Formats: sequence, structure tokens, C-alpha cells
Amino acid sequence: MLPNKDEMEILHSLLAKPYKSTLNEAMADQKMPIYHKLVEKSWVSQDFFCVTHGVQFSITDKGRSAYLKKAEGFDY
Repeated sequence: MLPNKDEMEILHSLLAKPYKSTLNEAMADQKMPIYHKLVEKSWVSQDFFCVTHGVQFSITDKGRSAYLKKAEGFDY
């Protein structure tokens, strides 16, 4: 299964910078449930959580591969 449009947007942002910097940033753009879905799929890892600093996410090799397959137009 390949990423949908919203998932692609998040994977793209994680490829562009090492981490989605804070929980607040993710919640502000209403994408937190999508992040959790990506973590469940092992496409994204939650690397760090702290009440004051929020949460950091990074893209996994599996997520990078799914993103690139979708970006290249492959569909299964």
C-alpha cells in the first residue's frame, strides 16, 4: 500500500528536514492522526517525546521507500 496525498505531504516534509520539530506544529496543522498512522505503518518513527519540547518524528527507510515508489508513479 502506498501513501495517500496527506501522507505524502508529511513524508515529503520529513525528507526535507530531519525532524518534524514539535508536537505543537503537528497539532496546529491538524495532521497528528496521520503521523500516528504513519508510525503504525513503520514509515515514520517517533524519536523523542517531552511535554515541554513536544515530539520529534523522523522518516524511516521503509517510509522513504514508500514515498519514492509513489513519487515515481508506481502503484500496486
